[in-house]
Amino acid sequence: MQSKDKKILMITYYFPPLGGIPPRRSFRFAKNLPAFGWKPFVLTVKNPSKREAAWDYKLLDELEELPINVIRTKWKDIIWFSEILGRLKLFRLQNRFSAFCRRFPPDPYIGWYPSAVKEGLKVIKQNKIDVIYSNSAPFTAHLIGLKLQKTTGLPWVADFRDPWIDDPLRPKGLFKWQEKLESRQELKVIENADHIITASRNYALFLREKYPQAEEKISHIYNGYDWPTGQYYNGNQHNNCLEFVYAGAFYGSQSPISFLKALESLMIKGDITEGMVKFVIIGGHGDESWKQKFIDSSILKAVTIVGFIPNYQIREKLLNASCLLIQQARERGNLIVLGKTFEYISVGRPILALVSCKSECLDILEQSGCLFEQAEPDSEEEIMEAILYVYENWKNGKLKVDPKWEYISQFDGMNLTNKFANILDKCSSRL
Repeated sequence: MQSKDKKILMITYYFPPLGGIPPRRSFRFAKNLPAFGWKPFVLTVKNPSKREAAWDYKLLDELEELPINVIRTKWKDIIWFSEILGRLKLFRLQNRFSAFCRRFPPDPYIGWYPSAVKEGLKVIKQNKIDVIYSNSAPFTAHLIGLKLQKTTGLPWVADFRDPWIDDPLRPKGLFKWQEKLESRQELKVIENADHIITASRNYALFLREKYPQAEEKISHIYNGYDWPTGQYYNGNQHNNCLEFVYAGAFYGSQSPISFLKALESLMIKGDITEGMVKFVIIGGHGDESWKQKFIDSSILKAVTIVGFIPNYQIREKLLNASCLLIQQARERGNLIVLGKTFEYISVGRPILALVSCKSECLDILEQSGCLFEQAEPDSEEEIMEAILYVYENWKNGKLKVDPKWEYISQFDGMNLTNKFANILDKCSSRL
């Protein structure tokens, strides 16, 4: 057990009451760190953007019972003017201004920088902080961490949930000066941080190759799960219909269009009886333009959008699914492992994976023993074959998997926090 007087300042925009996947990583670390001798001070926002889709106020009840000091600062959302333009019905100007804000370097959350730096310096001085930690996205958090590190000289750990400059879903059409500015910002973060953490093995390897001067200080800690595993019913679920469950939002090229087209084709051909398959989307905020593709189709009758629900209710939905659906846009498959991957395997249900055969996500699913079938995310023919394979096995009572609980347990939140605490111990030892 480490000394209990070590203190960490955690800079993270996403924190309860914000819900969904983004806050879970920082919240997981914060609530588990005391077990490893670290006292967390969390620097976050007092007024999250109203655009945030997921809110989980039940997490605030849990937060009140934890030994976590939370410091919330106000910030200026640079998109607020866009809302005014909308009220004035100046929609064309509103769209242009919103597009500009989304491309503002490094992100629209830069308005948080002044208040966060000011309050961060105060917290460091008053509480004798040992290590600074910043979590992105938004990448503004790393600029805050960089400023605090430069000012105080304290060790600093920068944690990348997603890629920055090299994210395939990065906004298009940026000016050259924007690209150069953010590239310099990323370089400064990589060079000045005492340690870099990524949420996937492949992104860590990518950064080591991109920045060989920082190779020794880059490692990965996966996203994980925070609920108990084991002793789950693993037979066929839902005798009356096959229920696919998807947890999360759709956005950009990551949409359910290919899955629904494949399912629709199977119903038209008569391979699957209409009404025998349901598709449940949990937390279906985000881009829902995909619905326009099926306005004249009956396939939407098979779709149920639950909307955002608290984390413990998500677990119950996953446990009761016939089959879990995970989908990852091909262009993101090489660098990112979706956070839902670990929550899926933690409940031991069969998984249909619409992911690239070369993705890191597929490797984890295969080793977990929970993968039932895989298809390329942009191949409607492969998806049709995969859905039909799941359907036939469900009808015959063979939709079962054999979870490898020993392998899965490494992604438990406490085990991952232990790895994180070891990094903090190493960084703090240089003082």
